[in-house]
Amino acid sequence: MLKVFLKKDIIVIEDGVNLLMNDKRRALLIMVGILFACILAISYAFYQLSFTQEGDGIGGETRCFEIDFVGGNAIHIPRAMPMTDANGEASDPYTFTITNTCDMRVGYQVNLEVLDTTTMELEFIKYKFGVGTTGAPTILETATTTTSTITNSTAKLMGTGELNRDASVTYNLRMWMVEEATYSDVEGRRISARVSVVSTAIR
Repeated sequence: MLKVFLKKDIIVIEDGVNLLMNDKRRALLIMVGILFACILAISYAFYQLSFTQEGDGIGGETRCFEIDFVGGNAIHIPRAMPMTDANGEASDPYTFTITNTCDMRVGYQVNLEVLDTTTMELEFIKYKFGVGTTGAPTILETATTTTSTITNSTAKLMGTGELNRDASVTYNLRMWMVEEATYSDVEGRRISARVSVVSTAIR
């Protein structure tokens, strides 16, 4: 009986040693695994390259974009005084100068903004627009309607052009009542308008 118990004790002790050895192996394998994961993470960090651009590589600033618009005397259309085209073309013009004050080429558009306070029919108004004495007498009503830049107005296109740096152009605008207008056509009527210039940058 004693031998059997001793054998059992030995067996039990041997199994306990085996269990203890298995736990140590598991712990060792887990530690090796953790160590391997740490080595991989550190290695990845060492082999990961990062580059950053030096200085202000991306950016910019706006260029100068401006025109100068200088107008002269206002246009006066005498009441109830229709006139011939010859007399209208000889009348005093509204003179204005457009200057490109910046270093980029600009396009421009000249509009006559007819204000809503106008009560005269535009078919009774003629205009002549151009540089110096250029341009032909035209009925204002037939001028191309364009986008207005003034609230409560209707824009009529007078002309377009382009200007290089520091270049300028001077225009004359004359307006008069058509010769065919009768007193009843224009009695108590008025026209109110302003010249506007819209500029566009050209690359």
